[in-house]
Amino acid sequence: MDRHLDTLRQELELVGYFPALVMDVVELALAGQQPTAVLVVPESALGHGTIGWHLTVLVLTRTRLIVAHVDDSDDEAGLNRAAATTTSVSVSDIKHVRVTHLVDHPTDYDPTTTARTMTVAIGWGAHRLVDLEAATCPDPDCLADHGYQGSTMGEDVTFTVSSEMRPDLVALAMSFLRRLWAAKDGVVP
Repeated sequence: MDRHLDTLRQELELVGYFPALVMDVVELALAGQQPTAVLVVPESALGHGTIGWHLTVLVLTRTRLIVAHVDDSDDEAGLNRAAATTTSVSVSDIKHVRVTHLVDHPTDYDPTTTARTMTVAIGWGAHRLVDLEAATCPDPDCLADHGYQGSTMGEDVTFTVSSEMRPDLVALAMSFLRRLWAAKDGVVP
């Protein structure tokens, strides 16, 4: 038995969000490849006066990044359903990994004790995030339509981890990212 698959099973059981379903879709996407790193990220989601949950699972092999995302919902008839989507991308196709660190009390920063939150965005070009705003001109009395200005960025998977959610989650995410960067650079983890 692979230790990374054992770790994934344990993490999924700990989170308790459809562990059998998630493990099944991840193993299908692995297609026999062995994981070199795993990361399980539970997140809450707000919507229409309710708090829901969703789960993102990242599994790295020597050649691929597998992303599994699971959401559940109730339909009009009250039937509870879950949608489990997996994406498998070649590590060589990853175009960027962006990490934003939010640190409490940065003047007293100590990497071993300071609470931190990280938002991670990994892009390989399948999806584009478009950020548009109305274009303006310096004349405050101008009534002309100046169109729109904006930017696009590849945002194929984005997730947030926080040491406040779970004390070791940021460290686990950093370890996963180090392995991902090593694989991206052609270093066999």
